[in-house]
Amino acid sequence: MSSESKNANNQRNIAADQLASYPVLLREYDPNWAVIFEEEKEKLWQTVGDSMEDIFHFGSTSVPGMLAKPTVDILVILKKDIDLDAFCKCMTDAGYLCTKYPDKTKKRKNCMNFVVPYTVDGVEQYKCYIHIRENDVPRPELLFAKYLREHPEAAKEYSELKQKLALQYGDNRQEYMLAKTEFVEKYTRVAEKEGGVAKDE
Repeated sequence: MSSESKNANNQRNIAADQLASYPVLLREYDPNWAVIFEEEKEKLWQTVGDSMEDIFHFGSTSVPGMLAKPTVDILVILKKDIDLDAFCKCMTDAGYLCTKYPDKTKKRKNCMNFVVPYTVDGVEQYKCYIHIRENDVPRPELLFAKYLREHPEAAKEYSELKQKLALQYGDNRQEYMLAKTEFVEKYTRVAEKEGGVAKDE
């Protein structure tokens, strides 16, 4: 492995460790999250637009009135047969920090993650979490977010659940995420039954 590859792997490991170590801190809905998404969306189109099929804002920061961690979730759908090494280099050259890279011994599919730090060294918190995915993969998170935007009673229930879990698992992000799974899967299935399509918003 080249020294450049080793450095990239070390950087990914450090970034992933930082993400896992951050406590679960929920904030009241901030309209600026939508602004951050639009700004990042424009930057991504300029940086890697030739490789992208589409881009979406999802997660709790995309649901008005929702309690959320102050990190904007962005889903980037790649065009078919994109060179992932070249894509990753373009992203890192533009200042994005890679926290997940595909295992080339497996199918790529849900393939890459990047973060955008608030600060140069990224030690405070991350402004955006960018999920990179190939274009033939279902997108249930878009369906779930859309359902919450259209059903305030479900959004309120989800906010209350998150608040409870943040108190219970505030120092363990992994357990916090796992504890939300049943709720997320339940309402994603409801959305699908109402006619949603998991590959579309």
